Amino acid sequence: MKYVTYEAAGRRRVGVLDGNVVLDAGFDGDMVAFIEAGAPAGRTTAVPGAVLRAPLRPRSLRDFLAFEGHLLNAFKNLGRDIPAEWYEVPAYYKGLPDTVIGPDEQIPWPSYSAQLDHELELAAVIGTAGKDIAEADAERHIFGYTIWNDMSARDTQRRELPVGMGPCKAKDWDGSNVLGPCIVTPDEIDASDLRLSVRINGEPWGSDTTAHMHHTFAAMIAYASQDLTLRPGEALGSGTAATGSGLEHDDSRFAVYFANHDAPGSSETLVSAEVRRAGEPPEVHVGDADTRIVSDQLPKAIPIVSVEPLDVETEELFRLGIRNRA
Repeated sequence: MKYVTYEAAGRRRVGVLDGNVVLDAGFDGDMVAFIEAGAPAGRTTAVPGAVLRAPLRPRSLRDFLAFEGHLLNAFKNLGRDIPAEWYEVPAYYKGLPDTVIGPDEQIPWPSYSAQLDHELELAAVIGTAGKDIAEADAERHIFGYTIWNDMSARDTQRRELPVGMGPCKAKDWDGSNVLGPCIVTPDEIDASDLRLSVRINGEPWGSDTTAHMHHTFAAMIAYASQDLTLRPGEALGSGTAATGSGLEHDDSRFAVYFANHDAPGSSETLVSAEVRRAGEPPEVHVGDADTRIVSDQLPKAIPIVSVEPLDVETEELFRLGIRNRA
């Protein structure tokens, strides 16, 4: 199943994505309540004109660092080495649920940053509460998976890292976490072998597979649940896939994308992220036909998260596009 939160007639409700059609799930409550209730099968009805929103406001956001390839690339550009402890500890930081947005919402460019970046991640959503969950049992606690684009203010991050407290304002501002467009249930996918890809204006910038995750979602759940109850609707992020962020590219390529954001003029940039079953051919379509860059200088804000409902006949599971425009 592909579950969504949609808006119609000024109300947000839980829905099911059936090809290009949004069906109301017949549930009175938000997605977290729906998950906690066991995803009850209600009477479904098609919803004309439904607009997709972030699939849920998570109870909590925990973001891990599972991909060694990302760390090798990013830490080099941050002037750091991978600590030996990383290979043993699935550490995480906590984000703010109220910063989560989804399709057709504006991502403000934080006033204190001049270098904003995307991060391609997969997130697992907890479905069944548990405490001290054994790694062998952890996957039974997962309701489903969604895409997480963890926006990052890189210049701010460089100032904060030496303090040793983890990301602070580098990750926290209204609209800094983008989830969606849907939550795909585990029966549809093998989360240990998914292809994650990101493109900038149609140009491939990065691709990796969840088979390269050093820390699995099961290991993350086992670690986080030590002496602590994980509850339905909490989200755990994989951390950025290798080559899934601008930070990992050379300075000249990164600068073209993000520098000069205060410059006047009209600009538009599409960041398109997708997850597919491994081994499937890459998807060529990257978003709306009118998505384009009309200037090589970017505006002060990153508006619009653009999502298109997916055809069930394709092997693509979910796709999230983030569009920059003045």
